[in-house]
Amino acid sequence: MRKFLLSFFFSLMAHTLFCQTVIISKYNTPVNVYKNAIDDSVRYCIMQDTISDIYYYVQILESSPLRFKVQLSYSDGPTSNPDFIGWIDKQNCVVYSRYYHGENNSQYIKLYKEPNASSPFEIIYVDFDDSFSILFNVIEFSIDVDSSVWYKTCFYYRNKLYVGWIDKYCSIIYDSCT
Repeated sequence: MRKFLLSFFFSLMAHTLFCQTVIISKYNTPVNVYKNAIDDSVRYCIMQDTISDIYYYVQILESSPLRFKVQLSYSDGPTSNPDFIGWIDKQNCVVYSRYYHGENNSQYIKLYKEPNASSPFEIIYVDFDDSFSILFNVIEFSIDVDSSVWYKTCFYYRNKLYVGWIDKYCSIIYDSCT
């Protein structure tokens, strides 16, 4: 029993220490924040406001089949606002693409079958002109044995749907982490 409790405690600590952050994909459009993972009871309505320069920071706390339980916070200049918690649809959660770099300044994405570096992967080469426009929709997350956060994503590129796990991404709203 003691071993189980210690294991549970350390996994909870790892879950807390290694944040799973995403970006809300819609700008200047309301996004519902629900009371729970199942029904349509709206708790809040938020908006990534490019006009007033108000953006929400989103940390994933839990996952359900269609929604993430998230902690939302934002800063509107010198006044920091308190965090609040709710559920948002997974379709609204994205991260920016980050790339591996190869020969001749080529850029590519490694799309893994499983959330670990020893898993088989597909290489997807990305044109430089396209590299700033690819957003990965987040489906799920995982924390591996090295405490790295992985995202299961889906995205379209050149009329093809890709689904798999990524380890390089950016979830900072003001920066593409290039």
